[in-house]
Amino acid sequence: MQLPTPARALGVDHAADWEGSGLAALTGPADGEPITIDNPVVASVAALADGVSTAATRLGGAAPKLDAASSLTERARLDGLTRRGVVSCGGGCAMYEAVDGWLALSLARGSDRELLPAWLGASTAVVDDDGELRHELRRHRVGDLVGLAAELGIPVASVGEEPGVAPARRALTGSDRAVRPVSDIRVVDLSAMWAGPLVGRLLAAAGAAVTKVESPHRPDALANGSPELFRRLNGAKRRVSIDLRSPRAVVDLRTELLEADLVIDSSRPRAMAQLGIDVVGIVASGTTWLSITGHGRASNRVAFGDDAAVAGGAWVVPTGARTPVFVGDALADPVAGWVGAWAAFEALEESRSTLIDVSMSASVWHVLGRRRARQ
Repeated sequence: MQLPTPARALGVDHAADWEGSGLAALTGPADGEPITIDNPVVASVAALADGVSTAATRLGGAAPKLDAASSLTERARLDGLTRRGVVSCGGGCAMYEAVDGWLALSLARGSDRELLPAWLGASTAVVDDDGELRHELRRHRVGDLVGLAAELGIPVASVGEEPGVAPARRALTGSDRAVRPVSDIRVVDLSAMWAGPLVGRLLAAAGAAVTKVESPHRPDALANGSPELFRRLNGAKRRVSIDLRSPRAVVDLRTELLEADLVIDSSRPRAMAQLGIDVVGIVASGTTWLSITGHGRASNRVAFGDDAAVAGGAWVVPTGARTPVFVGDALADPVAGWVGAWAAFEALEESRSTLIDVSMSASVWHVLGRRRARQ
């Protein structure tokens, strides 16, 4: 899919855009000055937002009234977050040094901490002692750590890696489908947290009927972590709780997916397979499926917004320092949300269903102009 080219137009003051969006306040050392990035991120996301609005109106819907620049810092404003340097604004991810480089490691889930001894071949002291964890990480090479983390499902990114996939691509094409006006479009949102729900938010704002499906056993963690952002992302959607442990409920869900025009999903492919839901078969039946994952469907890696952003080049080493710091707040989430929304609206204008594969890290790499963030 040919996304809008990252904006580098003459006369565009990218540094002013960065500061005006609030990203500067979220970038830099905790005890130092904010860092301004002279990079087309804001203008590139604005181009995606323009594409979303244009497509929505072509389909007879309303242009979503969500400012692209402010959406990049929305959670931080709502939750009072600020820059913390080597720790992400939300506190769930941190920079760690290995033998030959740096890593961004997310430990927001208790289950990830429990896997640390197996990951490092170390004692259980690394679970609760950050000093011990840092000591153990310095004994390992970056490539080995990232590879084993992928096998274990620990969200890790290496500082300096580059995504090897497109930000959004058609993974397969299904069957003929009717091109409907937005008011007749039915969307099932299976996603959680920020990126996928942002796509659903924009579709609902355009006039589509969006149903958010949650499991009572695995509710969307954003509801407790950032309740106001959760409300903004999901407040216009119909919400349904489905017990995915029940075979009967899964059959009902499959029926709803087959009747939808679009499905939004943020899980790895094996999650749907374990439920017995055949994504390829659903796409073949005429439903477009939007998959948003950390590094693309072919990757086995787990990711969250902060580590995925680092994998996409969103990190910077402050002048006079040697340790990389985070850029923005979980930047890969809102960026991938805009990429996913642009791709979804484009697909809904076409007369064949498709499986759209969106990579969060590659989405960041794209809006950065395919180069890492620099002061």
